[in-house]
Parts: sequence; C-alpha cells; structure tokens
Amino acid sequence: MRVVTTGMGQAAAARSAATELSRRVDAVVVAGVAGGCDPALATGTVVVATSLCDLEGAPLTAPAVTAAAREAALGAVTPAVPGIVASVDAVVDSAPARARLLAVGAVAVETEAAAWAGICGRTAVPLLVVRAVLDTAARPLGAAASLVLPGADAPSAGRLLGLLAHPAAWPSLPRLARAAGLAESRAAAAAVAAARLLGAV
Repeated sequence: MRVVTTGMGQAAAARSAATELSRRVDAVVVAGVAGGCDPALATGTVVVATSLCDLEGAPLTAPAVTAAAREAALGAVTPAVPGIVASVDAVVDSAPARARLLAVGAVAVETEAAAWAGICGRTAVPLLVVRAVLDTAARPLGAAASLVLPGADAPSAGRLLGLLAHPAAWPSLPRLARAAGLAESRAAAAAVAAARLLGAV
C-alpha cells in the first residue's frame, strides 16, 4: 500500500494519477473530505461511493473494486453510508447548488475523483472513492474552504481579504478546523480498511 497526497482540485489529482498509474498498481482508493448534498449527512459521516457523477449527474466510470473492499470501508467507522459522489471542477459552496446535485442523485461533492476515474478507466485499474463530509448541505464552507480544507493550497490574498470583509465568520474558523480534522481522520480510517484488502495506492 502506498499513500499519495495529491493536493486539491482536478488538475492536481490528474498529475498525481498520471504519475502513479504509469507503474503497476492493483487498485486506487481516493480519500479525503467532501461537501454534503444530502441534508441527512452530518459532519464526519463517511460516504463510500457507489458511483461517481459530474455536475449534471452524468456518470463517471472506472472499474470497481471488490464488494469486500467496499464493505470494509463501510464497516471501519460510524456513521458510514454508500452513495453517489459528484466530482466537479470547482468547490460547490452554496446550498442551492448542493440541492441541485442532490436532485441528480449525488449525496456528496468533491473535486478530485473525476481525474482518477478518467485514468483508472483508461488503464483498467479498480477505483474506490471514500469521502467524509466536512461542510453540510445547509452550511457550505464558502471562502473559508481555502483555510481549513486538508490539502488546500495556501489561501490567496483575495480569499483572505474576503474573510476580513466578513468578520462574523471569524469565530467559526476554529470549529471548522476541528471538523476538518475529524472528517479527514474518519475518511483515512475507512480508506485504509479497504486498501489493506486491495494493495492500493
């Protein structure tokens, strides 16, 4: 098993995927945090993807891992649920946009797995996506995402200025950082449980 940190976004994920899948790989488990689209999913809930879709709900396909690996991920932490995960190009940070994704079947949304799915599909490498909800459907992170998301790039001056213009958001940053740590640790535990069965990246 090998652990790779890709950074945030499809471009960073595509670079990592191209490098890692240029060698022999038995399977890939993509893990990290996501935004909730289903209002029933609280912060820290692990979502084990049954499939991936894009912003419009169109399926993104890649070879699937074994049922045993999916069950291992689901059984590693509580709460954990199966569901469709949307993988998009930019952070979806409004409640109405999350509701539109829920309407096409996605229970959570993230910004890296589509890149892995594309290359796994071309190389016939099984893929499992494991995400833990960080920000819920009702309370997206918005500008704070660049400050608390694990693997996020350093916040830009524009992001920081945006936060300075909204001081009411400042008290929530420590809570968001704690939530990010919880979500990341749960996603990692579920991913490791699956990867042990797969010998995965």
